[in-house]
Amino acid sequence: MFGKSNIEIHPNLENYLKAIWQIAQSGQPVRVKDLAAVLGLKNGTVVSGLKTLAGKGLVIHQHYGHVELTQKGTLAALHMVNRHTVLLDFLGNILKLTPEQAERDACALEHYISGEGLHRLIHFAEFMRDKGDLQAIHGYLQSKVNPEVRPLSSFAVGEFAQVIEVGGERALKRRLLDMGVVPGAELRVEKAAPLGDPLEVVLNGVHLTLRKAEAETIRALRRDLIPLAHAGPGLYHISYLLGGRQFIQEAEALRLTPGQVVEVLAPGSGEHLQLKLGGARLVLGGGMAEQVFVEPYHDRT
Repeated sequence: MFGKSNIEIHPNLENYLKAIWQIAQSGQPVRVKDLAAVLGLKNGTVVSGLKTLAGKGLVIHQHYGHVELTQKGTLAALHMVNRHTVLLDFLGNILKLTPEQAERDACALEHYISGEGLHRLIHFAEFMRDKGDLQAIHGYLQSKVNPEVRPLSSFAVGEFAQVIEVGGERALKRRLLDMGVVPGAELRVEKAAPLGDPLEVVLNGVHLTLRKAEAETIRALRRDLIPLAHAGPGLYHISYLLGGRQFIQEAEALRLTPGQVVEVLAPGSGEHLQLKLGGARLVLGGGMAEQVFVEPYHDRT
C-alpha cells in the first residue's frame, strides 16, 4: 500500500484522486465545482483532468454529473492518502515542521518518494519513537535550522559569532559599524574579564575591545566552526581565519577566504591536507589548516 503505484499518472492527477476521496468522506456527492475549489483550479481544467482519469478507468463522471471513484481509483486514492499520512506524521512529529509547512512538503514528497524510501522512513520514525530521544533531536534541529539570535555579551570565550544586527544609540552604532562590526561579519570571542566587562573579540585579524553595554547591542548567531585540519572528506564553507594580518594575507593569496567553498579530498601524508578549491587542487600544511575555520556546506545552504 505504501510503495509506488503501478498506475502511471501525472502527480497533478494523483491530487485529483486524493481530493475526490477526501470530499467523498463527508458523505456528500463530489461535484466539479467542489473539486475545483479544493484543488484551486478552474472548472474547465478539472473537467479535462477527469476525462483523463476516466480514460484510465479511475473515475466515473457523466457530463454535468457527480464524480465517483471506481474500485481501481479508490485503491489509487487510498495509496496516496496513506503515503501522505506517513509523510505528514514524520515531517510534523519527528522533524517538527509547522503544520502548514509539513502539509506543503508532504504534498510534494508523496508523489516522488520511492516505496523503499517510504518504508525506511516509517521504520526510522518507529525506531526514533521507541529508542531515540525526541526532545534532544528536536532541540538539535531547532539549533541548526532556527538558531537563537542573542546578544554578543552572552557568548563564551572561544565561541564564534555571526553578526545579525547592530543596535544601540546612533553614535555607538556608527562607531561599531566603522570598526567592521556589520551584519554578516564573523568574529571570535577571544577574552573576557571576570564579569564579562570588557570583552575582547577578533574580527578580520584585528582585536577589538568592547564594553559589556556595547556588546549587548550586537545581536549574533553562534557558529559551530571547526578547524579545516579536523574536517573529514566533503564540502565546507570557509567562515573564519584565525590569525593576524600576515596570516590573513597568506590565506588570501591561496584564495582561502571567508565565503569560499572548499572540498576536503583526503588527509595527505604527514601534516598535510589535500583540498580542492575552485577546480584546482591544493595541498595545505597542517599549521595553516588549524587556523582556517569552516562549517559543513549544508549548514550554510
